[in-house]
Amino acid sequence: YRDTQCKEKPFGCLECHGEFARWDNFLRHIRDHMVEKPFVCEGCGKKFNRSDNLKRHQSI
Repeated sequence: YRDTQCKEKPFGCLECHGEFARWDNFLRHIRDHMVEKPFVCEGCGKKFNRSDNLKRHQSI
């Protein structure tokens, strides 16, 4: 059991509705939305900035 599981998550992403307890994690998440992601999974539509991440996703 971790203390972070009980914390409020006041920082919310307007794009994907992700919620974060810490400002630094929220900022890192927002930066991920800003990166170009040209590799798209044909199965679910999820986008990736690197082809190896797409391949790993598709192998699951």
